[in-house]
Amino acid sequence: MVIREWRRFVGRGEAGWSDGLVVAVALLVVLALYLPTLQTDVSGNHAEPTLDTGEFQIALNVWGTMHPTGYPLYGLVGSGFVHLARLLGAGPATAASLFSLLWSLGVVVLVALVVRELGGNAAYGAVAGLALATTRSF
Repeated sequence: MVIREWRRFVGRGEAGWSDGLVVAVALLVVLALYLPTLQTDVSGNHAEPTLDTGEFQIALNVWGTMHPTGYPLYGLVGSGFVHLARLLGAGPATAASLFSLLWSLGVVVLVALVVRELGGNAAYGAVAGLALATTRSF
């Protein structure tokens, strides 16, 4: 079912552009914005919005549990991802940050799919995903 939906999504949009290409451009913009700010060191920041960052970076590297609720799916999948990224040479904090970056990119795609499913087109979805990706709390 997912493959069928993806094939339908990457078809031609109203302007003749491939919807998949429109979303790929949005993903490249998000990458260009996020990669220069990727955390490569364990966070020691005490600002309110970043209090959990260091905890998540450490927990993912030691297959640990974050504070309640524990984020079990994020922790298990993230620990596996971080372990593989570290085998490929990424540092501990960088690997954890890359995992979060992948989730961010996935949300941009998901927003584009939802907008398209609701009757919009991929360009509207890409703009909505970019708008969400550039909010402060995201």
